[in-house]
Amino acid sequence: MSDDKKKQVGSGLLFLVLPIVYLIYLSNGLPNNLLGSAWPTLHETLGFATTASTTVFMVISIANIISNVVSDKMIRALGHAKLAVLSVGLVAVSIFLWAMSKTLWQFYLIAIPMASAWDGALRRPTTIWSTIIRAST
Repeated sequence: MSDDKKKQVGSGLLFLVLPIVYLIYLSNGLPNNLLGSAWPTLHETLGFATTASTTVFMVISIANIISNVVSDKMIRALGHAKLAVLSVGLVAVSIFLWAMSKTLWQFYLIAIPMASAWDGALRRPTTIWSTIIRAST
């Protein structure tokens, strides 16, 4: 394959893969921001302590660390695409369950699947694709 052809393929893949990865990142990262901005309302309507949001985010962070540790095994078992779809699905279900929650312990429990293995699942192929594209340009 000629160098010009490699550049065309690389740039075409970039425009195909990059928006998909970007949308997956947005769909998985947005709920944390929404939770943070909704916490004052949760404080007023459900009586949650203002500082309780910190512990919910700590649960998410700890679960994120654990999911990144096991993400390699999950990638091998499911593949990148299935893991990304599963992660987006877990986040969607978590948001729905958070909307239905009335107690703080439910928020803690639902925070665990919020930190699914999407980070590890997306970081590796993004790095690989960017390396391939850089090498082809």
